Amino acid sequence: MSVLEPPPFPPPVWEINRARARFDADAYAEMVALVARAEQSVRMEFFLFGGPVADTIIDLLIAKIAAGVRVRVTLDRMRGSLPFVRHECRKAHRRLIAGGVDVLLSDPRPFPHSPRRPAVTHNKFLVVDDREALVGGMNVGALFFRHHDVMIHLEGPAALALARQFDYDRSWITATTEARLRDHRGLPPVMVETPVPHQRLEHGESWARLLGTGVGRRTTETSVLASLRAAQSSVDISMSEIGRTESLGEVIAAHARGVNVRVLVDPQDLREYLPPLLGPLRAHFPKGVLNALAVRDLRAAGVAVRQFEVGQEFALLHQKTAIFDRGGAIVGSTNWTRGGFGWVGETDVELRGGAVIGELLAQFERDWERSTAAVPPSLTARIGCALYERI
Repeated sequence: MSVLEPPPFPPPVWEINRARARFDADAYAEMVALVARAEQSVRMEFFLFGGPVADTIIDLLIAKIAAGVRVRVTLDRMRGSLPFVRHECRKAHRRLIAGGVDVLLSDPRPFPHSPRRPAVTHNKFLVVDDREALVGGMNVGALFFRHHDVMIHLEGPAALALARQFDYDRSWITATTEARLRDHRGLPPVMVETPVPHQRLEHGESWARLLGTGVGRRTTETSVLASLRAAQSSVDISMSEIGRTESLGEVIAAHARGVNVRVLVDPQDLREYLPPLLGPLRAHFPKGVLNALAVRDLRAAGVAVRQFEVGQEFALLHQKTAIFDRGGAIVGSTNWTRGGFGWVGETDVELRGGAVIGELLAQFERDWERSTAAVPPSLTARIGCALYERI
């Protein structure tokens, strides 16, 4: 069957928005406040959505529908993998349906993994009235209060662009199989690199454009590579998962040419997520499996790499943030892995200028100071990482 050329997904455009960084509990409070402010429409898309914050949001959504607000929700078909997460997410899904919310699950067929049909909706964003949005890496659930993460609050044209992305993705999910086979939307649009305009920013403003992976877009990796290659003084990366991709090579290359590169990764001490039935094996479960080979390569190249200090407050570093030359940043849901860049449905925002960069940098400095130098990954961790990459 011949493949037809569809209308292209709009390329990312730089526009002025008001932007703020919201971390951890503050981000959850902002989610609730944002839904409470809705007057016309709510669009919401999450990988995992359940627990007490979700219950509060669902109550608001049901009330908003009664008040005439149009509400649409898209959730990942998996609705959680760990048993207690799955229970929360499926309970929230049932409540949404019972409350009359227009809720849609992503493509129920997980294979094959490809840009034409992303297997996972890993997006985390919320758009209200086409003018305010939250976008970042935060799932909603009881477990995730112990995940150190960030959402970017946007007011302006980026919110409208995110609303259009949401509608575009839902139209693809509901399309017939035949239409999907004809569709090229999963292939990357032409990425036109345009300079950031020189228009003066007012207080609280930043230049912003949406990036992502999945249906109709593979633009995050392009922008990450361009930013790494253009970096002149510093690159500060806070990443939950970082794999052996072209971007890792550019991180090392930036360090080699004299850029001050710092990489903060999650230690991936996943023992508290393992079922109790594993008993004695829990104490011997290797740490840092998913990042093992990248950490090995970074250390071998002399790059400063640290592991986030988990403990009483946080169990996981879940951020996907990179700050370039202290003047620009890319923040969102995309892990720097082959899947994150290639076929998992992701959404990120690229920012230039404004106070939001200072907010992100200040948090990075606090996280860096509380962290410890990354240790050489064990042989078991390296083998596990190699298997994970192949899978």
